[in-house]
Amino acid sequence: MQSRVLKSDLSLKEKERRYLLLRQKLESAGLSALIVYGGSQLGVPVHYLSRVWGIRLNAIIFPVSGEPVLLVPSNTGITGETLAKQGCWIAPENVYPSPDLAPDLAKHIIRLKLQKSRMGIDSFRWWPVRDYQIFSSACPDVELVESHELFGEVRGPKSDEELAEIEKAI
Repeated sequence: MQSRVLKSDLSLKEKERRYLLLRQKLESAGLSALIVYGGSQLGVPVHYLSRVWGIRLNAIIFPVSGEPVLLVPSNTGITGETLAKQGCWIAPENVYPSPDLAPDLAKHIIRLKLQKSRMGIDSFRWWPVRDYQIFSSACPDVELVESHELFGEVRGPKSDEELAEIEKAI
């Protein structure tokens, strides 16, 4: 049985609109990045930033400056090239396999030079305690701020393009 790949028709213009809104919101809140942990609301927040569906064992690091990073489970065979064919907005070179999400999140935060910053998390509600402890041990100077509401303020208002997609889906 062949699985169907669901792909939306959202444009790069829509991606840029979303990314600009989120960057402005993060900057005004004094945050250097947002970590979007997969699994919340069936992966909708991951999808909002990438155009691919999230699962529990993935995450996006969305910095105010620079390109987002997507971590995907290493045991799935998913690659940046695979996701690019599905229309992923995150460049293949910024998609990384992760056998263990929490230490890999920390490794990329350090690589991005964000290890001494204040960043948002969407959401502590969906982040396992053990992962939080591992991340905090590796990045003790990161101040994590619950940002589910902040991200919701970005995701809530819909563009004409989004409304057309919603109408089509209905």
